[in-house]
Amino acid sequence: MPTVARFGNVRVFINTDDHEPPHVHVIGPDYIAKVRIEDGSIIENSGRATSAAREAVAWVGANRERLAMDWQVIHEGRRQ
Repeated sequence: MPTVARFGNVRVFINTDDHEPPHVHVIGPDYIAKVRIEDGSIIENSGRATSAAREAVAWVGANRERLAMDWQVIHEGRRQ
């Protein structure tokens, strides 16, 4: 699970053995979300978002191109 960003106690990561659509996971003490890389939308979430979690989700939306490349590099071995 490569961590791609941290915001206080909130971590943004990409699972190495994950499914489409390309997405990241945002995990904090009381919050979990899956965020679609393509458009930065929240696919699913649970818990109460802290300001750090909201900042992390906004960061995903602002860094979609970088995250799409990260997803491709991490998952390219699975698709061959």
